[in-house]
Amino acid sequence: MIVHGDAGTYAAVQETWGDCAAAGRVVVLHAPDTQKRRGHPINVGLEYCLTRPEVEFVHFLDDDDIVYPFFTSAMAAAFSASGADVVYAASNRREPGQPATAGYSPEPIQHLLHANFITSNSYAIRAARLRDSGLRMSDELEYYEDWQFLVCMLHAGFRFHALAATLSEFRIVSDGNLIEKRDPEMWKAISLDIRGFINNGSFPLPGPELVRTYSKDATPGLQELLAEKERRFVDASIRLRQQSSLAAHRKNLLDEMEQKFLDADTRLKEKSSLAAHYKNLLDEMEQKFLDASNRLNEKTHERQHYLNLLLEKTAEAEHLERLLKESRRKEGDAENSV
Repeated sequence: MIVHGDAGTYAAVQETWGDCAAAGRVVVLHAPDTQKRRGHPINVGLEYCLTRPEVEFVHFLDDDDIVYPFFTSAMAAAFSASGADVVYAASNRREPGQPATAGYSPEPIQHLLHANFITSNSYAIRAARLRDSGLRMSDELEYYEDWQFLVCMLHAGFRFHALAATLSEFRIVSDGNLIEKRDPEMWKAISLDIRGFINNGSFPLPGPELVRTYSKDATPGLQELLAEKERRFVDASIRLRQQSSLAAHRKNLLDEMEQKFLDADTRLKEKSSLAAHYKNLLDEMEQKFLDASNRLNEKTHERQHYLNLLLEKTAEAEHLERLLKESRRKEGDAENSV
């Protein structure tokens, strides 16, 4: 299990998973770089598996995928019988509350050069071949990283083997590619880059697959045309539901933003009222300070007045004392004369 998130998320998953009965049979890995895209956690898992010689095959299972009980035995038998490097099978799709329906069929592998029909949960890879090739999934692509990975394996000469059996299913409600509707220009640009790689490359294709695609009648029949029309109609219906889901999601985001704006406006008004209250308090304190300063000035003047009076009285007392001394001196002189 790979956790693509920060340290807190990783610790929370470890704690939750530690209470499960299967905890001893599962390793929880950490893909810490949240700036990297969906290929990053897959590469973390690949590095862990490919460094262990006992690992013979690798398979990807997202949180919205399941595999059927006979997936492992069917894949192992196909690897043993074909000697292929990659075995892929049919996959079902499921909508909430609905039974599973056919999703993608195992077309001839050269059809991969036109579009991706192999879901991530419907194939397995021989670990030794992947280990020797050094191939890893791009962790920079926002979209189509799964298709590019398959194309790169085909370009590197990996031998693919198809199984007609349906061995897995995926839920379309949480399809990671739903996000492409948020940036269709990037979706288109990445698709064109991959097609440019395909158009400029050479791909070793197995002879049996080429033989199976040969047909004397190149004109499609009525049933094929109807099937193609039906497929396009189903794809259009899915895209319409995705668009409706995205529109509802955007409306919810808009409502949340509007509520946040109202909350912010309310808080701003509260802050403004509080600021006005603080200003009034400050004005009152400033007035009290001025009043105290005025009273202090008055007290200072009064003190100076009393000090001046004291100085005057002191000077007057000193004058009287001099007069008294002078009078006594004269009396003494008079007595001496007598």
